[in-house]
Amino acid sequence: MTDHGVSRVDASYYEGRINEGGVFVSVDTSAAGINAEDAADVLYRSGGHTSTRTKVSMA
Repeated sequence: MTDHGVSRVDASYYEGRINEGGVFVSVDTSAAGINAEDAADVLYRSGGHTSTRTKVSMA
């Protein structure tokens, strides 16, 4: 993952979550025609998170 711009902190976090049964979602924003910030916001609002951006409450 680090070869593709993912920080070491996030890569380590994702590895742990995947090993616990979590799902990793990656978006090629150039192919999707949106910018990375907009894609990250969509994923975040849908329950996604990173090691530095915690889950949003779906209440």
